Amino acid sequence: MNKKLLAFISLFSLTLVLGVYYVMVPFSVPNTNNDDLQVSVSVEEGENAYFVSLELEKESEYELYVSSQEDVVFSSEESNAAKATALNNIYNLNKNRDKEKELKQAIIDLGYKTAFVQIKPDAVKAIVSKKDATPLDAATVIAALQKECGSKMIEVSFK
Repeated sequence: MNKKLLAFISLFSLTLVLGVYYVMVPFSVPNTNNDDLQVSVSVEEGENAYFVSLELEKESEYELYVSSQEDVVFSSEESNAAKATALNNIYNLNKNRDKEKELKQAIIDLGYKTAFVQIKPDAVKAIVSKKDATPLDAATVIAALQKECGSKMIEVSFK
């Protein structure tokens, strides 16, 4: 027993000393006076940034929803029925996420550069990248989405 205790205390002390050392070591900033400093910068088109921001906003919204449902699941005060409902909600959200990816890919397969798709309880919202869209473009996208998601109302806009 004493050997195990001694080994534990030794390893714990070593870990503690190394942890304090790494916290106390000053962070070194590279010298910015050198002319040889290379910086990599990438600039995306504004159109792509718009679609990326929509995706980020949607994912943030989904993460908040999942977090609230997980709070219900892990709560000791909630009933088993409420926990089952919360788990079902998380499962349905993940199914919708997968379906949104499929629908987005279906739109891209039609020849459009990029798209944003969000499944709402009562409708499917799609934003497609095309500057001079015609009613034929809208009909094509709507037909592709209806083929995939059935009788839900479909909202299509072009940016």
